[in-house]
Amino acid sequence: MGPAHGILQVNTQPWSQVFVDGQLMGNTPQMRIPLRAGRHRVTLVNDDFDVRETFVVEIEPGGVVRKILKLKARK
Repeated sequence: MGPAHGILQVNTQPWSQVFVDGQLMGNTPQMRIPLRAGRHRVTLVNDDFDVRETFVVEIEPGGVVRKILKLKARK
């Protein structure tokens, strides 16, 4: 990870798959996703509970963005 990168940390209740800019990063919790500085689109998906939530994060060089979310199940 270079100086133009930062870290994204994501955890959700219930668990979810984490996609960043359309690429699957794995299931929550994800405590160290290295990303280039700038804006990134994060999508959280849990098909068991019909959950799909998308938001944008701004990663600062050398920074850490932490998102801990309680997702609303639709089923």
